[in-house]
Amino acid sequence: MDRMPVPGDLHGGFFIAPGRCFRMVYSDQLQATHCYEPTAWKGIWRDRKGKSWYIEACRRHAPKVKADGRV
Repeated sequence: MDRMPVPGDLHGGFFIAPGRCFRMVYSDQLQATHCYEPTAWKGIWRDRKGKSWYIEACRRHAPKVKADGRV
């Protein structure tokens, strides 16, 4: 990141727990905290190393699906 993060910016890490969005975001204290939005999407997400994870995500953090159906 080339600037100071602000609350709500995505953090580089993620956390997987049933029924919760997997994304970590910056809090008001600029600490990484869990996104507490309700989940609206379930599927597979691949991290930068190519490892696949079964995740749940809120609408805002759901991976973008390509025209051929791949994430």
